[in-house]
Amino acid sequence: MSDGEVPSRALFESVEAMGDPSTPPSASGYKPIRLLGAGSSGVVWLAEQRRPFVRPVALKVFHGIGGSQRVLEVFRSERDILARLPRSGFCDIFDAGLCEDGRPYLAMEYVDGEHLLDAARTLRDASALAAMFVDLSRVIGQAHAIDLVHLDLKPSNILVERAGGRCTRVIDFGLGGTAGAHSAGRGSRGYAAPEVQRGSVVSKAADVYSLAAMLLEALRQRNDLGRTGLGRRLASQAARNMAEDPTRRSADATTFAEAIAGEVASMQRRRLLGYAVAAGATIAAGGGCFAWLRHRRLNPPPYVPIERHVPRDYPTIQAAVDAARPGDVVRIAPGVYRGRVEMHDKSVSLRGVPGLAASTVLDAQGTELATIDIFKGDPARSSVCDLTITHSGVAGTNACGIRFDGDASVPLRVERCIIRDNIARGDGTPGGANFIGSAILDACAFIGNAPGYRGAAFSVYDGCTVEAIDCSFRDHFEGSAMIAAREDALVRLDGCVIVGTNRLTTARRDSHIVFRQCRGSNIRIAGGTGFIDGGGNCWECVVDEDCDGLPDLEAAIMGQDPASGTH
Repeated sequence: MSDGEVPSRALFESVEAMGDPSTPPSASGYKPIRLLGAGSSGVVWLAEQRRPFVRPVALKVFHGIGGSQRVLEVFRSERDILARLPRSGFCDIFDAGLCEDGRPYLAMEYVDGEHLLDAARTLRDASALAAMFVDLSRVIGQAHAIDLVHLDLKPSNILVERAGGRCTRVIDFGLGGTAGAHSAGRGSRGYAAPEVQRGSVVSKAADVYSLAAMLLEALRQRNDLGRTGLGRRLASQAARNMAEDPTRRSADATTFAEAIAGEVASMQRRRLLGYAVAAGATIAAGGGCFAWLRHRRLNPPPYVPIERHVPRDYPTIQAAVDAARPGDVVRIAPGVYRGRVEMHDKSVSLRGVPGLAASTVLDAQGTELATIDIFKGDPARSSVCDLTITHSGVAGTNACGIRFDGDASVPLRVERCIIRDNIARGDGTPGGANFIGSAILDACAFIGNAPGYRGAAFSVYDGCTVEAIDCSFRDHFEGSAMIAAREDALVRLDGCVIVGTNRLTTARRDSHIVFRQCRGSNIRIAGGTGFIDGGGNCWECVVDEDCDGLPDLEAAIMGQDPASGTH
């Protein structure tokens, strides 16, 4: 959320008890600073979170009386969607609860950004506009990959960060839902697809319509870009994806991104051919090619990321990584690949074949370093997906399976990976992974990793955050810590399964491990604030302490007497 962000007002039903939006909300642990925006579903405040960290947040407070079924449904829907979304390109959700007056709130990441059309006014050429929409469409494509649709994409719901790499962020999932469901007949005029406004069944193509509508408006706003060859191609692509029939549009946002990138690549090829013809004519006339070279240096064509296939195009993974440019995907065929991979100052995604239970195996064969070593680079353009990472053997203070040394503010994504049988032999060395930077672990399995001292599954360094969603942790050595979180680190486990004799530990003060809807057995907690304050960091967990099928520890975590069920 950012200054001026206003949730959609169009076609909302009336809401009772909206109250005065200028009245600061009272929520425990948050200090309102100023109002950012107000709409029919709620108000958004810039607030200061006081604990466990002091940081700015966007506090969305929903209108209506606390306990109202309609208000709670809207609140729960947006909360659950935000919790499922990947963090790259979206706003992280930190907390959810009730204000003192009973109204529900969401505490989210605050983004200092400008709206899409405002950012488009400063772009240098049509290729930069195309790059912005490719980035935006790929962000939406991440939601489409897990069958979520936004249904209210419009310029005010897209923020472009003012600092850093000017990444796009998508906000306000108040109307979002699951592809294949019926629309509530709401949306923003001029951007909502016809089927959304009719209340029909919606698909991912509904969001494609909105993306195309925004692209067309950006081109009309910048007539100088719209009149170029690439601008006309982009306008034609947008018009095709605003067809009345959803089946005539791109199937999802990722396909739309590829179509835009294809237009850029096509124009790039035409431009290079034109330069070659012009250079030949200049040379024939005796004028040389200095002017052509100078033009190419000052106006380089945009780079369109590509896939590099192993072993079809490159004999080894390392060779493909060395040849890759930022944003490229190294696609690895099923099989066993010996050795390790270094990605130093590289922004590359390593991907196996999805849906084959990590049939691509990266086997380091006892190498004295991590199987995958990612140092610096751009985490927003890097990921590790659908791979098995195994058999590192580390004697120093590195990491076994994965070592990521990067930016704590932008997480590395690790998806559907199996990290197993990595053996650390040095004190202070984690077994499965070492995150000197933030990470998101989605549907990963950590199996049989042995630490030198702490962190059989992984360790998290000072000030970094690791979120594990639908992961499993199994068969780690008795007496070893499953997770090590250093000072001011934060680990969130959501929907995870923990099996075996493990000890979850936060190793340094002011670190936190937060559990939600986790299941496990034989779990002991030591250090930090993992289960302190009457279970304040654990929600809806079931832990079978003695493996007899009864969740004894759940009651203890929540501050109850297991025998009586009372506090």
